[in-house]
Amino acid sequence: MEKQYIKFLVMPIVIAAIIVFFSFGNVHAATSSSDCLSSNQFSIINIGWGSTTSPVQAGPGSRDMPLTITLFNNNVGCSVQFANVSVGSIIEGIPAIFTVVSNGGLKYDLESDIPPVSSEPVTFYLDIAGNASLGDYSLPLKIVYSNSTTTYTEYLEANVQVLGISNIVVSFTNSSAADDLTSGQLNNVSIVFTNTGTGNASNISTSISSSSGTILKEIPDINSLAAGASVVEHFEILMSSSSISSAALSFSMDYTDAYQQPATQSQTLEFLVQSPIDIALATSTLLPATPSAGVPFSLTVTLANEGIGGADNVEAIPQMLPGFTSLGDAVMSVGDLSSGDSTTLTLTIITNSSLKAGTYVIPINVTYDNSLDQVKSEEINIPVTISASNGKNATSTVVSTTSNTSKSSSSLLSTKNIMIIGVSVVVILAAIILSFMLLKSGRDKRKNKK
Repeated sequence: MEKQYIKFLVMPIVIAAIIVFFSFGNVHAATSSSDCLSSNQFSIINIGWGSTTSPVQAGPGSRDMPLTITLFNNNVGCSVQFANVSVGSIIEGIPAIFTVVSNGGLKYDLESDIPPVSSEPVTFYLDIAGNASLGDYSLPLKIVYSNSTTTYTEYLEANVQVLGISNIVVSFTNSSAADDLTSGQLNNVSIVFTNTGTGNASNISTSISSSSGTILKEIPDINSLAAGASVVEHFEILMSSSSISSAALSFSMDYTDAYQQPATQSQTLEFLVQSPIDIALATSTLLPATPSAGVPFSLTVTLANEGIGGADNVEAIPQMLPGFTSLGDAVMSVGDLSSGDSTTLTLTIITNSSLKAGTYVIPINVTYDNSLDQVKSEEINIPVTISASNGKNATSTVVSTTSNTSKSSSSLLSTKNIMIIGVSVVVILAAIILSFMLLKSGRDKRKNKK
């Protein structure tokens, strides 16, 4: 019985020992690097220029550009205790456009363990050749990793994009230093947007600000702007009425770059601002009031500067019409006309005697320098009424009057004579008839007496 009892005790002890042995063996296997790590430990979950929080654009000619590759530890059971990543060896065939310039050249050592199912970014700094073509490139990675006992090597391919750098520049539409704005007025402004970079830009939204005016009509969004392309856009600004010589307009462009990342650029343009000058006709006087053709007359005009800017070096140049001749200077120098000032000019003019009577408009071209020392000009139109020449009028009047008077007198005399003659004839006829009747009556009485 005792032996049988011992027999029954030995069997559970053996089974328990076996269980304990395998239990310890399994525990050891869970922590053993040879069983925990694998040859496919990593995968790439993100590649981008810049850092994971601050992306940048990269293009041909870029130098010392950070390329961040985010590795993911696929293992759900254990951490990677040591790893280094190398790139660009001749064996792996790095694309010729790339040159690794920092972080130990071709190798990047991870600074800490990578826990299970977690990621770790590694960053290389590369130069990109200036003649590089835009597109996708395959960059080989070699990852060597281990724990305390086992080392593995894994090869991955990183798909690196070189899509170029967008660079949006705003400029003036003409070749002068700046477009002109006018204070106190609504100005329509045209601006050229040019993408001087190597990468495309899209969804470009522009905002404009200025302390010298109010933007009333903004620039519409630009859907896309390819590298090297330009587009002209327009906006409106109401400038303040103060007299200033220049104004700064700030442009801020938000857009999507070639890597589909948001980007922002700012630029300031200096605009020349001219104070408005308005040379207007205040009064005009003719002497005589209605000059005759062929007779000299004087034209006195008063010109006033009704603008808010001063006009310098003002000159008036009468433009003579056919049949008109100026007897004075071809150019009349006025000098400077400040805002609100006026000047009076007198022109002596003679017309051809054959000029037809009527109202004519004499243009006076007024030139001056504005506040930007730019030569400007305005045309003032002066109406002048000319009557027919004195000789023609006198002759015509005299001849016309004399002719009419003679005709009237002859007509009156003829009528009177006719009336007198008529009455005389009637009287004579009446006398003859009466005499005849009296003679007849006397004869009849004598016959009756006999």
